[in-house]
Amino acid sequence: MMSSDYVNFLQDLKANIPKIPNAHSPLQYIIENELISSDGLIIGCGVETAVTTNYIAKNINSNRIVYGFDSFEGEFKQSTIPTVENNVEIIIGMFEDTLPDFVNKHNNDKIALLHIDCDLYSSTKTVFNYLGKLLGPKSIIVFDEFWNYNGYEEHECKAFYEWLINENKLNSFKWIGYCGECNTTQYIKKGIYPDPFYGPIFPLTERVAVQLI
Repeated sequence: MMSSDYVNFLQDLKANIPKIPNAHSPLQYIIENELISSDGLIIGCGVETAVTTNYIAKNINSNRIVYGFDSFEGEFKQSTIPTVENNVEIIIGMFEDTLPDFVNKHNNDKIALLHIDCDLYSSTKTVFNYLGKLLGPKSIIVFDEFWNYNGYEEHECKAFYEWLINENKLNSFKWIGYCGECNTTQYIKKGIYPDPFYGPIFPLTERVAVQLI
């Protein structure tokens, strides 16, 4: 059973999260409006085909590294490692095996952008357990499957809420927004999605972006 506090959090989400205009995805909106801090780490947890990872890499300063973490195993196992841009560094392994060493090496750095495509509660919780200490004011988090699907309350959304509570940050973030149905033609033309990755209109309502304050 969900706690009353978590229920209130979900109600606030539904009532107050803004819809991003012009059917932009949260990530596209953030990049096109230059909301990412000019310094800080750029990290993707969950690489899969690297479509999103490469999109980020192509649309930031080429001197900045995009760190992509994925085991390429488990429920979403892949047979090959995807081809990535030159400024992408793929770190292969389970999050609990790869993130501790990364955090130790970057313990004086802060995260500018964290893209979470973990799908599941357990994986997302592991990400916050390790990378949470590198998040601070101005850090942006983009979730790929945050809400608006059956059972969302038990996965990325729940892991984020628990991290906010544990770190006493429930009042230290703002919703950037979510998107509705996207006209994916614009994405295909911009090289975000390879044609025919999606149909012309595709619902991306699960995707949400927040910023710590």
